[in-house]
Amino acid sequence: NLATLFFSNTLDESWFYLVTTAIEGFGGRALTAIMSAVHAVKVGNNQILTVALRDINSTIVDINATLQRMHEKCDPYVFYWMARPYLNEDRLPRGLIYEGVDGNDENGNPIYRRYVGASAGQSALIQALDIALNIEHYPTEIKPQINGQCPYTSGNKQYSPDENSIKLQQPYLYKIRQNMTGRRRKFLEDLAKVANIRNYIISQMSYDSSIPASSPDEDIEMLPGTNEMVQAYNECLNQMKNSLSKHLQL
Repeated sequence: NLATLFFSNTLDESWFYLVTTAIEGFGGRALTAIMSAVHAVKVGNNQILTVALRDINSTIVDINATLQRMHEKCDPYVFYWMARPYLNEDRLPRGLIYEGVDGNDENGNPIYRRYVGASAGQSALIQALDIALNIEHYPTEIKPQINGQCPYTSGNKQYSPDENSIKLQQPYLYKIRQNMTGRRRKFLEDLAKVANIRNYIISQMSYDSSIPASSPDEDIEMLPGTNEMVQAYNECLNQMKNSLSKHLQL
């Protein structure tokens, strides 16, 4: 059925969709584990939280292993020049005509549409993992200070934590989130309101206030300690860091 989605009619594009679909297929296990972790934090059960974090980590390991298979049948040159132009709105200023979908406008001209395009960032799964583990992504011009109490800066302007909304922190991820279906977008918004795993672990370990509450993706901040719960959380962060690295290498 995925063949009907082809733009380039190449095996490379087909393989790209198959790999990402496989990740979505088994990646759903992580969502169940995330909800278990959120509940464990709510009731203060460290044992259940540790088990849930290990389940999350196991799924991320599988995601990374599957992502690594992208090179097996997807040639970067073929994908970039034959398929990606249709998935990048910046390279299609007028957009695309979806024949048989829109018809023509009132003047009889075909209707062009522009979308962000295919991206793993549009996956509710990947964004849910970021939210659950309190991993923040920032534009290159905005960097969080190591001290969690410091404001964020961009040039000469400073942003207080209250102003540092998702639109500011994650402009690209926020943009593509608007292309998600309403229920998936609402799920992420609701998850962000209740996911407090990192802060909970910090409170349980009696860390001092210098430990940042969030984890900048450029240098994911591991938590110190040998406690099983801390190690399980750090393993998740390490695998997410590996996932980001593999994605950039592609």
